[in-house]
Amino acid sequence: SLNYQTLSDAGKQKLMELFFGRAGLGYSLGRVHINSCDFSVESYAFHTVDGDFQLKHFDTNVTHDAQKDGMIDMILRATTVFNQEWKSEDGLDGNFKMYASPWSP
Repeated sequence: SLNYQTLSDAGKQKLMELFFGRAGLGYSLGRVHINSCDFSVESYAFHTVDGDFQLKHFDTNVTHDAQKDGMIDMILRATTVFNQEWKSEDGLDGNFKMYASPWSP
């Protein structure tokens, strides 16, 4: 998402259309890691409390992003493009899915 942030608005829109649009690849599934990885600018974790299997301490505010790497903007744009481009004639929206998982087991 760091490279994505360097694009102009037109470039960002074109990239989203190429990845998620009907004339592009039409990806319908995305993944985001719930902790930092090799590609992260800095170390972060959405959850740091051992044994909290109910995720009561999960960071639902996504405070690590805070417009630094633009990951949230990219996810929202991908969802919008996919859902608009793949809307069916019966009025149902496309069904873009995102899931979060650890970078490694």
